[in-house]
Amino acid sequence: MHVKKIRNIESEVLESGEGVSRQMLIGPDEGPNFAMRKLVIEPGGGIPSHTSAAEHEQYVLARIFHEGQKERGYGGVGRLTG
Repeated sequence: MHVKKIRNIESEVLESGEGVSRQMLIGPDEGPNFAMRKLVIEPGGGIPSHTSAAEHEQYVLARIFHEGQKERGYGGVGRLTG
């Protein structure tokens, strides 16, 4: 069992998104078939629709979804605003 403090986990900017940073809470060294990440999506940011080889969980703390997201390629996660 791995015990960590989230404040001690490094955050990295996701190049595949706009205004998105990620902390890897459970990575491949701890769970080869499962990943858990904390994403911070800045207002106006987003992640294009995509697939992933690893099973992972989406736990949304706050979200504002706007019409037209799918047309801009952000159908899976959406874009956030202030």
